[in-house]
Amino acid sequence: MKNYLLVFLFALCVNQLHAQHFLDYFDKAHIITDHDTIACYVKVQGTYHAKFEYKLHRDADTLVANIDTVNYLITDFNSYGKIRPNNKSILSRIICWGKINYYARIQFASPKLIRGDHQNGVSKTDDWTTYYIEKQDTLIAVPKRKVAQKIAFLFDDDLKSLTKVMKMNKLNNEKLITIIENYNQGKQ
Repeated sequence: MKNYLLVFLFALCVNQLHAQHFLDYFDKAHIITDHDTIACYVKVQGTYHAKFEYKLHRDADTLVANIDTVNYLITDFNSYGKIRPNNKSILSRIICWGKINYYARIQFASPKLIRGDHQNGVSKTDDWTTYYIEKQDTLIAVPKRKVAQKIAFLFDDDLKSLTKVMKMNKLNNEKLITIIENYNQGKQ
C-alpha cells in the first residue's frame, strides 16, 4: 500500500512540475512596433491583454510589453494584430489578411463551482469568441445573427462576394472565411 501511495505522490509532483513549466512557458516570437521588430520569446497565453511578458533570450529577465506600442505579435503558431474596438487596443488572432482582414478575439473565463444539496459540480465556462472584420478604417464586430445587414457594405465593390454575404443570416465562420479569402485574392 505504501508503494502505491509513493507512486501516486511522485506522479502528482511530476504533474505539478509540468503544469508549472507550461504556465511559465515562453515561445519564439516577433514583436512588431512602429519603429522596430524584436525577435524574442513571448509568454504563451490564450489571450493577450493590455500587457504581456516577453524575454529577449530564453534565459533573460522577463520584460513587459504594452499593447499600445505593439502592432503585431507573430508566434510559431499564430499571428496577432492590434485592433481598436471602442477605442481600446487589443491583440486579436489574424484569420484572414488582405483587402479585408478577419480577426478572432478569444476570451477565457474560469469555470464556476456549483454547490448542490448532495453534490458539488463545475459549471460550463463562459468562454466566448468575438470576430471582427476590417476594411480600411472600418472595424466591425461580426454579429452571430443578421450578419449580412452588418457587413455586406464591405463587399460592395465585388458583386459575387456581396451576393454570397447577402445569403448569410447566421454567422458561419467557414463560409465567411472562404468568402473573405476569395475576395482578397480576387477569385469570386
